[in-house]
Amino acid sequence: MNSASIYTALAFVTFSSLQSLTASPWQIEASPQSWSITGKIEESESVSGAAILDTQHGLLVSDEVRVIQPFKLDPTIHTLSVSEAISILPGDGKELDLEAIVASSQNHCYYATGSHAVSRKTGKIQPDRMHVFQLPIDPKTSVIQKQAIRVASLVSIIRSDKLLSPSLGKPSDKDGMDIEGLTEKDGQLFFGLRSPNPNGHAFILEVNANDLFSDSIEPEHRTHQIPLESGLGIRDLVKIKDGFLFIAGPTGGDETKSGYSLQHWSGPNGSVTLIGTIPTPDEAKAEGLLILHESSTRLELLVFFDGAENGAPMCLKLSRSAGN
Repeated sequence: MNSASIYTALAFVTFSSLQSLTASPWQIEASPQSWSITGKIEESESVSGAAILDTQHGLLVSDEVRVIQPFKLDPTIHTLSVSEAISILPGDGKELDLEAIVASSQNHCYYATGSHAVSRKTGKIQPDRMHVFQLPIDPKTSVIQKQAIRVASLVSIIRSDKLLSPSLGKPSDKDGMDIEGLTEKDGQLFFGLRSPNPNGHAFILEVNANDLFSDSIEPEHRTHQIPLESGLGIRDLVKIKDGFLFIAGPTGGDETKSGYSLQHWSGPNGSVTLIGTIPTPDEAKAEGLLILHESSTRLELLVFFDGAENGAPMCLKLSRSAGN
């Protein structure tokens, strides 16, 4: 990072720390480990998320294509090796705008979500962005069962929500709907919204996974308001043992305005605390999180960057004292 970027990051930490009601028990530092992704990635500068179902097998998503890419993780050589891309929706459209993916060991599948956003350039509604995918795997081989892929959408849920419905059909720089985070906990899917952010609050949309993909149940949902600085939204979201971690970053098109930070949400009706800033390559956006290791006092994760070659995975280490 250049000196101007460092100054911006430090200013952001100071400002955000003043906004937090409680101090974070976590200490954060960049790991000296150098991680890489090998193999051919479709649209290699558009990596937006990754998830792993076991200790080895995972999936990578990019927001400019119509495919997912399996990978194998090897922590001994700090490498994700991608294999041939898998198309998950018929059609000749350019992209599904897949922004996030999560693995569910409970349901033996992955879930991936499109942004549900209109085109930022033209403002046009693009139906292929309005999907959530359930991607079943063979429990013995971890291979995606392509013939069993299921597709749902959040549009009717968003339209029924008084807080979120005004955002449909608007671009994200005008407080329009834009989903960029997804995780799963106890059978519930949690969608992190990059936008809207009215009055300094971002949103996490919670929906039961089985109900969302049911043909006979109208899914109920909960909308969680997350206190963040105005102009910030959720760029990815992962579960941990005592809540959730998420990337906070700009809601609109000015990606350099506020920088990116890692934050902790203790869960529904809980608090939000700043952990620290995420060092970000020039012209890139922090958009993906992957947990590598978690204990009561230590956590290691990878951050992936949209706009950087092959996602430029960066390892961060979090630590805290026992009992915190």
